Amino acid sequence: MQPHQFAPFAIPFAAALRSGAGVAVVCAPKGSPRFFCQPEGDLDCAARPVFFAVPWLGRFGKGISIAACISPGQAELLPDRGFIPDDPHGTSTPRAEYLSRVAELIAEIRGTGGKTVFSRRIVADFPSSFSVSQLIATAMSALDAAPASTFRTLFFSPRCGLWLSESPEVLVDYDRASSRLSTIALAGTRPSGATGPWDRKNILEQEMVTRFIADSLADCGWQFSHSEPGSRPAGPVEHIATTFTASPAPGRLTNVVETINRLSPTPALCGAPRPLSIERISRLESHSREMYGGYFGVSDSRRFTAAVTLRCARLGLNRCAVFAGGGITAQSVPADEWTESARKAGGVLASLGLSYSDHNCIIPDSARSIALSGFCS
Repeated sequence: MQPHQFAPFAIPFAAALRSGAGVAVVCAPKGSPRFFCQPEGDLDCAARPVFFAVPWLGRFGKGISIAACISPGQAELLPDRGFIPDDPHGTSTPRAEYLSRVAELIAEIRGTGGKTVFSRRIVADFPSSFSVSQLIATAMSALDAAPASTFRTLFFSPRCGLWLSESPEVLVDYDRASSRLSTIALAGTRPSGATGPWDRKNILEQEMVTRFIADSLADCGWQFSHSEPGSRPAGPVEHIATTFTASPAPGRLTNVVETINRLSPTPALCGAPRPLSIERISRLESHSREMYGGYFGVSDSRRFTAAVTLRCARLGLNRCAVFAGGGITAQSVPADEWTESARKAGGVLASLGLSYSDHNCIIPDSARSIALSGFCS
């Protein structure tokens, strides 16, 4: 990826946000960023490419959609109506609460088997308020610095706020001409660059995701093949990945929307069995996941592509909230899971110029000055 691919979109994105328009910039792995902007009341967008984002436990069509109605240059001319992204509410998940609830979850799983993905939220106050332009410039710098192998986006809607995601997990990539679909079973986590074989806990966690995806594709009428599992880096951590390639089974009708609704949320963001994992998450997590654990993507005349919304943050002018989780199994150790989630959250915070600690988040002056260079409003 060439540097500064996202930076040119900072000015039109900020202008669109201040006008109250839905706006998104999104880039598929090793691709080029695409700009989507749909001003309020703009109805002449039929057959245009569409960006979509679906919240946790949402179904396709029930989230937000932003059509590519106007160009970046046209977005810069939108009237300033004073819109700003709301700051996320609430506080960080306390360490003691997290460790206690993960221990409770482990005890339950030892009786039932399976896996549940438990998440926490890290809220960071900026040392001084950003303007809209400064915040968007910082977010675009973060996306430019993210690995080219990730699916990156910044999107805003008055319905859900301003979100950034640097996702390593493609949920669905569907080619309309060939009717071929690909997806990935991504799970298990360890520090990036670790040597030696994966431990049993992470292998079993990823195998659950692989089985779920295989069963889901078969149920939806796809015939498929998949790769052998292998390590895949994702910034400060790496995961075990198995890639699936699918096409319609003979005599079966397939539907990509039905498939994505069947796949989401995968055990990589929810757990297995899914209904029990959803109940546990609702009962034990003290925060709303909002967009975290849902998915975002693009639908146009050629492709339908979506990625899981993770390695993500909700951004405001004064603070941000980063979401991170991990798969809890009978072999989990609460303190290790806390450390794993810290690594995941730390990568997102670092891309925003913030540093992670268990107690606070600090933005270094040097990082902030670099992020804001060239912006004065």
